[in-house]
Amino acid sequence: MTHRLAPPYVSDPMGWHYDLIPVLARALRPQVYLELGVREASLFNLVAPFAGEAIGVDIDPASGECIESAPNVRFFCCTTDDFLEEAERRQLAIDMLFIDADHSYEAALQDFKNYLPYVRPHGLILMHDSHPGDDSQVAPTQCGGVYQALEVLSATNDAYEMVTIPLSPGVTICRKRTRQLSWQEPDTGLRPARWGTPDPAPTPDSPTNSASGEGSEGDRMRERVAVVSNSARAALRPVFVSVLGEHRLRKILIRIRGA
Repeated sequence: MTHRLAPPYVSDPMGWHYDLIPVLARALRPQVYLELGVREASLFNLVAPFAGEAIGVDIDPASGECIESAPNVRFFCCTTDDFLEEAERRQLAIDMLFIDADHSYEAALQDFKNYLPYVRPHGLILMHDSHPGDDSQVAPTQCGGVYQALEVLSATNDAYEMVTIPLSPGVTICRKRTRQLSWQEPDTGLRPARWGTPDPAPTPDSPTNSASGEGSEGDRMRERVAVVSNSARAALRPVFVSVLGEHRLRKILIRIRGA
């Protein structure tokens, strides 16, 4: 039996992660996917249909224009440091995190450390450009110092495990855990945040739920509808792909959205 590689991989030998990461997302169905460094959204648009909430962060506003619109998609035009304030405010709980922003040693190390507390137990952190093929790919505009950050992170910590796929430019997969089996992991109480419209500031006359921070019943209902709608889309997409093929399905979706 022969297998045809996905178009992005065929056209870009360095882009094999376009095949790998969407397959992980399709299997794991993360409730929250966060991508730091969206660029042209080539990967983001492949992963988003399999996530309950897909959040992209990039300093370039053009990245937001590249993201395919969907009820479960959010884009923030800011630095990864600035987005931390939003993550803290929402108490964001991440199931799958892709780090591909600033490739310097310092920035890659800081992004990992900053966002690790927001990753749920047995959630995945994926770091791109972690295995440059030769000295020329260590340039700041290519893989940079990501591999150096991972050398530090993998040396001493026992709260996660890491493996790097040794194929240039490299992807490192990290699983946050203290136990080998996910069902034996102690419950940390970290739960996914509902990401709908931010709650308005409470007034003396407005009813609030101080324990949960929830907004109006209408907001909660709209968020439930969005999650159910996205879950249906994620469940049906593999069926349409098997019949139409990924490339043809994406062309049809683009045509529908442009109508």
